[in-house]
Amino acid sequence: EEAAGVISCYEVQFVPGLLQTEAYARAVVELGSLAAPQREIDRRVEVRLRRQRLLQGEQAPAVYAVIDEAALHRPCGGPEVMRGQLARLLELTEHPGIEIQVMPLGFAGAGVESGTFSLLSFREPDLA
Repeated sequence: EEAAGVISCYEVQFVPGLLQTEAYARAVVELGSLAAPQREIDRRVEVRLRRQRLLQGEQAPAVYAVIDEAALHRPCGGPEVMRGQLARLLELTEHPGIEIQVMPLGFAGAGVESGTFSLLSFREPDLA
C-alpha cells in the first residue's frame, strides 16, 4: 500500500479502512473481535489509522473507492458514529486524489463473487 500510486477498492460490508474515522474503525474492530482484549482492539484501530497517513503528502496515492450503499445504512457504532463517518466521507470527496462512489441498493452487482477487494497500481515498474 505504501508503494502504491493508485488504490482502487470495493467494499460491501463497511466503509473502506483508509476512509474510516477513528470511532467507526473502533466499532468495526470491536464487532469483529468480540473476545479480544481492549489493548488488542486499540492496537488494531491504531494500525488502521496509521495506514491512513499515506493519504497525506505529495506522494499520496490516488484512491478510487466504491462503497455498497448497504454499508452506509448499516448501523455500525450508533447514530453519532455513523453521522461522523458520513461527514468524513463528504469531507474526503473534496480531496483531489480521492474519488468515492456509492453503488445503489437496487444495482444487480459488481460482477464479483468474493465481495470486498482492493487493487494496487504501483509507480515503480519493478513492483508492477
